[in-house]
Amino acid sequence: MDPFAEQLGFTPAWFAAGVVNDEILARIKTVWEESDDRNTEHYRWGAFCDFVKSRPTLTPELANELYSLGNNDPNPSMGGCLMARVLGMPGSPRSLIDAARKSNRPHVAKIAERLRLYYYVGPADLARLATAESPRQSLGSAASALQLWRQYFPSFKPGRHNAGSADSLTVTFVVQGAAILVADRHSEHIACARGEPVNSAGELTLALNKHGQPLVITEISNQSTGFCPEPASWFAVQHALQSTGIQHPQNFTNALIFRRCPSCRATNVVKDHWLHCEVCGAELPAEWNFAD
Repeated sequence: MDPFAEQLGFTPAWFAAGVVNDEILARIKTVWEESDDRNTEHYRWGAFCDFVKSRPTLTPELANELYSLGNNDPNPSMGGCLMARVLGMPGSPRSLIDAARKSNRPHVAKIAERLRLYYYVGPADLARLATAESPRQSLGSAASALQLWRQYFPSFKPGRHNAGSADSLTVTFVVQGAAILVADRHSEHIACARGEPVNSAGELTLALNKHGQPLVITEISNQSTGFCPEPASWFAVQHALQSTGIQHPQNFTNALIFRRCPSCRATNVVKDHWLHCEVCGAELPAEWNFAD
């Protein structure tokens, strides 16, 4: 074991996961020698962040490896941040998120609970619409919002009066890990998700800001009877939107509460706290129950 690697807390597991190698360690050593910072966890965190920047999606095996690095780190604060970061990345498996809900680190457990995975609960015939090529695009930045807007309004020119361009655009969205993905409003959420589980789903409305550019989300809801996500899934939406640079509300502007009837199995949208099935009148459970 390299003495410098050992000094900085880079155990063999860091090398086995590919986060650190001899070349990276040499670069870190140069920074170490030129810096007054002797907080070793800062160098481990930096190496981790550099590593995941080049991997927008994790394999389940790598997600588990990285999570273990945080769980075993001698600095509980840094280790917890690493674990939480892994949980929010695309590719982090359901089994890892489920296990993290039982973590003895309250912050990590809370993150895992808020990153619940929702599986499709809609009609089976609609599920067949989902393929690996189902149309969708990432809403990862202001530039991608502008690109989306121009698909619907080709003559649009920022900052000008635009004949033939609407003031708003509503699209279907799903959140998968740290990505928010959108498709035409008339498409099914299961197609936008390409058959995979989601962390949230619904509809959002883009509108022109005061500079005449489509950079503002004015409305956003969890309206998806295909996945029936809880209002608490806003955490996943906010997590996905926080780095996009797109202005957005601080919560769902229309938060729906879904319940499945235990008697006739109908999907209900609860209004005014009326917990009775609109189809058969049976009492609905107080808690979200689509995992039953």
